[in-house]
Amino acid sequence: MDTDDTLRMTQLPDETQSTQKTVRTFNSIAKRYRRMKARPLTHYIVEPTVLGLIGEVKGLDAIDLACGEGRWTRVLKRLGAATASGVDISEEMIRLAEASEQSEPLGCSYRIADVATLDAVRTYDIAVGAFLLNYASSPEQLLAFCRTAARLLKPNGRFVGINSNMSLDVTAYGYWRELGRWMTTTEERRNGDPITIHLIGDDGKELSFDNYYLSPSIYEEAFDKAGFKSFRWVQPSISNDALSIRPPDFWNRLLKHPQVIGFEAEL
Repeated sequence: MDTDDTLRMTQLPDETQSTQKTVRTFNSIAKRYRRMKARPLTHYIVEPTVLGLIGEVKGLDAIDLACGEGRWTRVLKRLGAATASGVDISEEMIRLAEASEQSEPLGCSYRIADVATLDAVRTYDIAVGAFLLNYASSPEQLLAFCRTAARLLKPNGRFVGINSNMSLDVTAYGYWRELGRWMTTTEERRNGDPITIHLIGDDGKELSFDNYYLSPSIYEEAFDKAGFKSFRWVQPSISNDALSIRPPDFWNRLLKHPQVIGFEAEL
């Protein structure tokens, strides 16, 4: 476990039902979810998008919010970050992250905590939130995530990551099935409604879990209220070797209806 006592968690009286559901889900699917993240979607779209947003981090202090099994925490350290810490609400995910650190030490540290209620006694140059914000089921919870990121950052620090695309029309939720990922939601898709993410593994079995819909304008307002001076959505990229498995028209068709989208904010 992380022996660097730089982060502490402040408890709210009651966790929301959505947060409790997320914890239960990821504690139960942690190992399968880690294997799913090695699927083509991650390599050909998620990875180049997030790496492009992270940019140069050599010598910087970095924190990975909703770090899961520590994939991006370890990437940050390999890219030359001076320190790389990961935080996740799932005990099983943190257990996997710590196991990776033990088997291949990089100097990463991890903490079990809810990002929405995380406090800090130190700050960082960059915070990464890969599929964090889409677990907010209310504007208040989303604002709590953004305020935590702002508290954790040094002046001019950056918060970058990737998210389920809240601007995507419901009629396009099935377009990425060929990559083993699609989404379903309620007929009217109101703010706070679940968006179920469906993934197909190499074994052909489906894994599903819920994100939550909040309109893009609610996201933009949350970043503004949290104190970020700039915020922008970033369209996903594809890796250089993506064309080795599919022709350009395949990727162009998918990127016209992106199920994931990057973001970048600066204090």
